[in-house]
Amino acid sequence: MKKQLLQFLQSMEHKAKKEGYVYQYEDLDQFKAIIKEHQLKTVEELFDKGLLDALTELYEQAFAEELKIYCSKQTTYAFQNGLYRRSMHSHSLEEQATNVLSILAGGSLNKEANVIDVVRYHQARYYQGFVNFYSDQKEYAIASQEFVHAKFAHLLEEDDAVAMQYVHDAVFGENNVALLTHSLIQSIVRSNNMKAVEWLGQLLIAAQRQEGTRQAILENADRGTPQVLIYFIKLIKEHDLLRFSAVQRAVETWIGLQYVVEDKKIIQKLLDIAYDVLANGADIEPLVQSEDAIKNYAALWAIATLQVQNIEPALQQLLQGKKHQILSALYFAHATNLEPYLRFHILDVIMAHDDLDILTMAIQDIFPIYMHSKYHFYDRSIHPDYFKHYPKTLIPRLEQIVELMKKQEYTLQGKPFPWIHYTLTKEYIINGTMLLAVAWNDHDYIMKIYNNRQALTPNQRENLLGFMVEQLKMPIANTFLIECLQERGTRDLALELIKKKKEPLDDAQI
Repeated sequence: MKKQLLQFLQSMEHKAKKEGYVYQYEDLDQFKAIIKEHQLKTVEELFDKGLLDALTELYEQAFAEELKIYCSKQTTYAFQNGLYRRSMHSHSLEEQATNVLSILAGGSLNKEANVIDVVRYHQARYYQGFVNFYSDQKEYAIASQEFVHAKFAHLLEEDDAVAMQYVHDAVFGENNVALLTHSLIQSIVRSNNMKAVEWLGQLLIAAQRQEGTRQAILENADRGTPQVLIYFIKLIKEHDLLRFSAVQRAVETWIGLQYVVEDKKIIQKLLDIAYDVLANGADIEPLVQSEDAIKNYAALWAIATLQVQNIEPALQQLLQGKKHQILSALYFAHATNLEPYLRFHILDVIMAHDDLDILTMAIQDIFPIYMHSKYHFYDRSIHPDYFKHYPKTLIPRLEQIVELMKKQEYTLQGKPFPWIHYTLTKEYIINGTMLLAVAWNDHDYIMKIYNNRQALTPNQRENLLGFMVEQLKMPIANTFLIECLQERGTRDLALELIKKKKEPLDDAQI
């Protein structure tokens, strides 16, 4: 595996340098494929089975050992990224793959970087691709953001005097607004240096009229270890910081409430219950068995915040429980972006229940997110393994659900929480069956949809046409193409597909 990893890293770095240090998502996909091919489960396995040797050959042993330290520590941090990240932790290499490769990227730059000077004199900026970089005044990359975060956090953990002094000046100095960047805060919370973390806490409490400072600190408070998050939750509770809107928004992000809950009492209740589990080791079982959906949700969040792999027993118990418990568990999966890890449990719910409230929430996320839009999806890429383990009985089951719906759409409102609002449409379900049939190369079912095409919307007929002409290349595709030329709703796409065809229509068709 060493040779495979070495070739991959060399190729990735060569391409990135040519493109101005832009690391493409295709590289990330290839890295994940290597992990999957060799069935690697942990960061330690990855390094022991070839990555350490590959990095040693690519750079030198000392730097390879350094990278191993930083990558290994990623498993102690929240693994999700982006706008909809949540405070979940995982030791799984699969979930940490993006963070690990982001630290490895740009190794030749990172090896020479003085990270304290980088943090002191430069700003991180957005790059295309999955890796961001600190850059100089000419906007040349000088070190990757993830590497700088990781190394600066390590320096703080080692109680490095220069790093600690810089943090002290950033927190307590007169110019702290300029120095205390989001990047620096992330390094502090990841360091697990409680002295530096408590400096942030002091600033949080003192910043009574500085909404931006509170927001900057708490937006990043969940990016480190669970222990650091517990510390900040304690401060919020002790000083009633939920009275500030920035604090409320940050907590909603951690918990997965997506800024839709305005009632402070609900957020306070969730936080109090979860804190009792996280800080005091309160028993989960009464929360899971509770008739109170808030307690059900708080239990799941507390478990996943400590280690997402431990969530399955409680989740299964809820999904086999009463209706409000099922809805609470389904909402948790949706709100915390954990559907990819819990999808098979959700599919079991779909197969077992006829209650449209349950089905409306469960079906929201079994197909790619673009399926909710009114635009084409026939030309959207989808990972070949996306539906690999979906049961073939899902298509007839979805047909049954369409029959259960008395109208074109069904709305779930106010269950199990007052702010809930989800809509399920027959169009979305039929689109899903079409996508499944294409993924499984089920021409018979596509023909079943085709024979019922007059009942489809123009958008659905366009998707069906695109699949039949471009992907499945079915014999009847040309006949359908001619038919679509005669309809206003599908004419433009039909003309576009004719222009792209390698084999022209025959004279009779023209």
